[in-house]
Amino acid sequence: MSGNEHSRAGNIRSVRDEYWDAVPEGAKRSAWETTRHVRLFTYIYANHAFDGADMDYSDPAPERQATRAAATQWLGEAHAYLIGFIRELSDDGELDVARKAHYG
Repeated sequence: MSGNEHSRAGNIRSVRDEYWDAVPEGAKRSAWETTRHVRLFTYIYANHAFDGADMDYSDPAPERQATRAAATQWLGEAHAYLIGFIRELSDDGELDVARKAHYG
């Protein structure tokens, strides 16, 4: 994952430590919860679309996201998992193929 202003990793790095677990006024989730959600569903969507479709909503190791550094690393792993499947496609036309989603 790149670190520019449009990247998830860049946005995570911009969150100050004291705000990592805080829920901003008018928001529903903290930066930690939002990052966890994105990471978890990146894995789930990739797993159901391209792999064994055996992942569910349970988070296997939420402690891996206790810090911004750990969250950024695991988010990168989720991204690499998804991109790995996309790189294996024979051509861009395969991106238009309907695939299984976690919700049925």
